[in-house]
Amino acid sequence: MNTTWCRTCFVLLLGFSGLGAPGTRSAQQETSDFSGDAHAFLDGVLKRYATAKSYHFELVEETQNESAVSRTWFKFSITAIVLPDKRYRFENHSNTGDAIQVSDGVSEWFYLPQFEEYTKGPAPSAIPGPIPRTSTGLSSLGQAQRILRSFSYQRSVIQSASYLPDEKIDVDGKPMLCVVVQADALLPRQPGITARQTQKWKFWIDKKEGRIWKTSENQEGPIIAGTPRIEYTQSTDVWFRVSEPNAQSASEDLFVFKPREGVKLVPQFVSPQDRVVREIDGKVAPSVDLVAKDGKTVSLKTFLGKPVLLDFWATWCAPCVEALPAVEKLYNETAGKGLVLLGIDDDQEAQDATNFLAKRKESWPNFHMTEAINDAFPPRGIPYLVLIDASGRVVYSSVGFDEAELRNAIAKLGPPFADVSKSSTP
Repeated sequence: MNTTWCRTCFVLLLGFSGLGAPGTRSAQQETSDFSGDAHAFLDGVLKRYATAKSYHFELVEETQNESAVSRTWFKFSITAIVLPDKRYRFENHSNTGDAIQVSDGVSEWFYLPQFEEYTKGPAPSAIPGPIPRTSTGLSSLGQAQRILRSFSYQRSVIQSASYLPDEKIDVDGKPMLCVVVQADALLPRQPGITARQTQKWKFWIDKKEGRIWKTSENQEGPIIAGTPRIEYTQSTDVWFRVSEPNAQSASEDLFVFKPREGVKLVPQFVSPQDRVVREIDGKVAPSVDLVAKDGKTVSLKTFLGKPVLLDFWATWCAPCVEALPAVEKLYNETAGKGLVLLGIDDDQEAQDATNFLAKRKESWPNFHMTEAINDAFPPRGIPYLVLIDASGRVVYSSVGFDEAELRNAIAKLGPPFADVSKSSTP
């Protein structure tokens, strides 16, 4: 299974899904009576897992990576369930955040515990449903969705296998007698790296039903991309609490999301950057002085009583320049209705923006960025749009120019702007 490692050590408290990391009890047991070829036996087990149409897996994965100059440790837990009736649950708990995707076949929920927010929509036609790209925490669900690929990968690179003495291990608190298979792989040579990585696995497979309950993986060589001359040793242990390829059923409550008190339903998740940017939403706009091209200052408070759209931009910002035709069209539609458009350029020299707008014959006022203006608004990129209502309160802010979203926000300013959302730049 592909894993991600980082430069610092993260410790994840795994209480959310009830998963623990059962330790190997050990003690050597009687030798396996499997007399067939170990490679063929292991390949058959992995094939059953890799090609499963339905499944139920709950696992904990722990990775340690060492070199002569560094040591890292990483741990996460996964739940991945897909049933024949299109119910599913994907869950990941790691240092990047916790995330859950669940469907009862009719509705689909995404839940981010760290933000206490969830979304709800119709169940997708294809399983698994796509993961929204608006929040970093959700990306970890990809590990759960791609769980079958890890078994396919193992099948593709394992070249030989042999039996080891049987062992009893703890599986969710119960002893399980397992066949132990050791497998060797030689990984493809990475571009620009002459040394080859070596990889070894051990699989603990129960003797009764042929299920995988634990795997141990060891790699040596230039494992980390970008450091071809540094040799690493990486060990990864995976413990399964539930291991059911071709699962037909699971507890009903796993497929319905019931938010606890305080968890908020949102139309969509906001990216970490937008969370910072939108902290200004709903608050009174900062009181700042704007510097005009003639050097005179105008207080933003001067426009109190009229809705104001601030467009933070620069001549060197390609997305800002690309948005100008749409901004111009919006200005022409709304200026007569009372909306004030103010540009705030972030060019090194104020004259650069002045000349640029004059060449384009743009007629709305433009002001040059100052340190005071920069500090008054949240950290951001550009283009950056801030919509302020007539009372002086911020009702919309966004990094990036989303014309439809901006028009919808303007349409909510009042009856004169109601039809603004119906028109957009082709």
